[in-house]
Amino acid sequence: MELNAIHLAVLAEDVLALVEADLDAAGIKVELDLRPAPITGKSVYIACAYGSGGYSGGPLAAYDLMRSYLILLFGFVGFTEVHFLSVEATTADADTVARNLGSAKQRAKTTIAA
Repeated sequence: MELNAIHLAVLAEDVLALVEADLDAAGIKVELDLRPAPITGKSVYIACAYGSGGYSGGPLAAYDLMRSYLILLFGFVGFTEVHFLSVEATTADADTVARNLGSAKQRAKTTIAA
């Protein structure tokens, strides 16, 4: 199972409920809320370079652990819009690298402009 911000929020709520119950039993009244508010209107843009091809929707997508980790991390602190700007096959021959870099720059411009 892949953990995400929702799983962490549910876990945090469960822990807070236990702490509040213990404090309540001791006669201490508190209200704890550690959930971050969503950060709306702000986007996170993450530039990624892969030496091999196939990570962005290809056969290696399941091995792209960085992407799911960063979505989890930024989601946990409240960012709801996380965008990845990727270039692949950066260790290929010079023509392939130049073509992939040009394509990635164009996709980045389009993504940021949206």
